[in-house]
Amino acid sequence: MMIVNDLPSDHDYSKDIYISGDFEGWSGGRPELKLEKKDKYYQITLPNHKNNISFKFTLGTWESVELNEKRQNIENRTYSFKETPETINISIGAWSDGKANETVSSKQPNVEIFAEAFKIPQLNKTRKIMVYLPPNYANTNDSYPVLYMHDGQNVFDKATSYSGEWEVDETLNKLHYTHGLDVIVVAIDNSEDRMEEYTAWKHEKYGTPQGKEYVEFIVNTLKPAIDQKYRTKKDVKNTAVMGSSMGGLISHYAVFAHPEVFGKAGIFSPSFWISEKLFRFTKQQMMKTKDSRLYYLMGKKEGENMVENLQKMLELLDTNAFPKNNINAKFSPDGTHNESFWRSELKTALLWLFAENVKFQPSDGPSAREVTTVNLASGKLMRVVDFPSNYIRPRNVDVWLPKNYSKDNKYSVLYMHDGQMLYDAATTWNKQEWKVDEVASQLMKEGKVQDFIVVSPWNISEIRWQDYFPQKAFSYLNAETQKKLTDEAKQRNFSLAFNADNYLKFLTKELKPYIDKTYAVKTDREHTFVAG
Repeated sequence: MMIVNDLPSDHDYSKDIYISGDFEGWSGGRPELKLEKKDKYYQITLPNHKNNISFKFTLGTWESVELNEKRQNIENRTYSFKETPETINISIGAWSDGKANETVSSKQPNVEIFAEAFKIPQLNKTRKIMVYLPPNYANTNDSYPVLYMHDGQNVFDKATSYSGEWEVDETLNKLHYTHGLDVIVVAIDNSEDRMEEYTAWKHEKYGTPQGKEYVEFIVNTLKPAIDQKYRTKKDVKNTAVMGSSMGGLISHYAVFAHPEVFGKAGIFSPSFWISEKLFRFTKQQMMKTKDSRLYYLMGKKEGENMVENLQKMLELLDTNAFPKNNINAKFSPDGTHNESFWRSELKTALLWLFAENVKFQPSDGPSAREVTTVNLASGKLMRVVDFPSNYIRPRNVDVWLPKNYSKDNKYSVLYMHDGQMLYDAATTWNKQEWKVDEVASQLMKEGKVQDFIVVSPWNISEIRWQDYFPQKAFSYLNAETQKKLTDEAKQRNFSLAFNADNYLKFLTKELKPYIDKTYAVKTDREHTFVAG
């Protein structure tokens, strides 16, 4: 039994609460999954699903999904059923009001709105469409492959997602620098009819399937509009489709229904339980689709026979001689049915699906490339994406070189933290910058300072505090203050795993030796500085 007994102070007890998750298709709120209302709490007993489930609570739709006490999106809840029934107490921080919550947008600057309400004539509806453009799109005349993705709210931005984002824009921005992989991504928002739009087959629990019409919309309406506006590679081998759960199901359908349009498909945690008819459909279409590249992903901790159904599909493909080289299927031992799992596997899937578009492989050690997408007042910016480290989590490291930089001279070095905040307000989370390039250039031009370069490791927002807080300082706090901080950290599920000593080791034992070797710099203490 699940009991929701800790609710927001402004909760309206006249409203009903629903549980929604992967075990019922993420509907947002079905009548049979409405919690029983008591005096000041709600409760529901779920039948044993034999596996882990992922879920959230809503007031009946995803526009009213639960948030944390800061009105921020939360990751999916999970539960593993036990042999003996147990009671779980649930705390809910806040409810979404359908408007943008206070989560800071994580959408990257090279994602734009293609249409707020693009017409879908096949369904007599409209839909918001977002488009990711490669970092070098504005600076070249190149054409690019295109990836169409479903559940657009979860593709680029944690502020619009209801269950976490895929970080497609961040991932592809990194792959641009590390592998030379550039892909246009078209993200199509879902609607309240998601279950019907993402299947071409009838299921007893849901309404009339609209998947055939939805895919025809992509093929006959959206793709021509995208191809007209953007520099796209229009052929089948450069057109892909990707999604998860029901989005994985409709991606599978799309590539088999229209193999003349989609030459690749990323099929994550597909909901193959929807109908036996999809297996017959796949067999019928197989010979037409044999040249397509198919990437299947499944977590072994996903419920409702998800693993067994994908294995059944793979056996069907194998039995009917679908080319083995065109299939990549991965079963992750710890994978569960949520965005964090799909996000963690995205890079691998993209590199396999678009292997022919990868321009180079990263070197074993740090490798810097010039950044042309940052608006600099002077000089140029070099970037090592995900600088490897034995001490801290990999992160980007930018190196700003002044306009007069020459290997024939020697420069002092200024190390500055929070590297993503230093040079271009257009790329920062709060649209503010330090203006390091402007100030440094002017000071050097006026002869007020010695010539120097700036080395700027980025922060990782969720562990910034742990990386930057001086570890030994905590021991100087009195016991009462230590306990207060520790208790508050536990209450907020916040880690006190200080890592500043390792961060300093990264700066001194890994980053500085790389800088000293790569750039024309003065390596002694008198010419090495730090700021933040």
